[in-house]
Amino acid sequence: MIRSRSIPRVVGTWLTIAAVIVAAACAQTVQLDPQVQHQPPETWTTPLPEGVSSDPATFRQGLIGVNQPGVVHVRARAATCFRCDVQVSIQAIADTRAIDPDRPPAAGLAVAHVQNLHPTRVEAYYGFRPRAQADYYLWVDRKPGTDSSRMTVLQVPTAFGPVAAGRQKVLGLCHVHPPGYGGRADADFAEYKPECAGSLASSTMRIGEASMFPSGVFEKMLGRIATLLAPLPIVSRSAWIDCNSGCCT
Repeated sequence: MIRSRSIPRVVGTWLTIAAVIVAAACAQTVQLDPQVQHQPPETWTTPLPEGVSSDPATFRQGLIGVNQPGVVHVRARAATCFRCDVQVSIQAIADTRAIDPDRPPAAGLAVAHVQNLHPTRVEAYYGFRPRAQADYYLWVDRKPGTDSSRMTVLQVPTAFGPVAAGRQKVLGLCHVHPPGYGGRADADFAEYKPECAGSLASSTMRIGEASMFPSGVFEKMLGRIATLLAPLPIVSRSAWIDCNSGCCT
């Protein structure tokens, strides 16, 4: 009896699809665990950027007159406890669209205000404490010795203790806004901005690349599987601002 060569091929195809589903599901499970996905807890020992006062009252005094509020986003972020999250608000407080990654501002400035809205939990990626304990600001200035703009997360205690600096990153080009681009100043987190988080997502799950199947049917099917099993918003990434190029960090 002659067996069709297409049968083993079909079986192999479906086995591969099943393997993709299992692998993607496993990857999602790992990414939902903040104990695994995040770097060590923030120590807040980064030197303060030039122009930032260590006194919370003085720092807040310097914010008076800053009145370019953007949209308030309330986002789910991973917390330090196992498989739990917190709601974090983030809002632009300066004209983020005037910031150029390759032309740093003449003087540093606070561009966004962040608060952890949960009464007890600590956010995992940056280490945001509950708002009863501290407010957080995204500060943009020139990275010393370069022509690059950088962003530093500042912790400003509400009761006692000095202003402290945490994670720093150089602002990176995401896309160039077309002439006449409008909109409001905006600050958010990269996982909520697909055009910026796309490169991160593709490095996590590259199903669409180097597909084993020449058939467009299977490619579409794998794409749908990838969408269904994509990381949930609980997978926290770095902060993002809508600068003149839609900055990624």
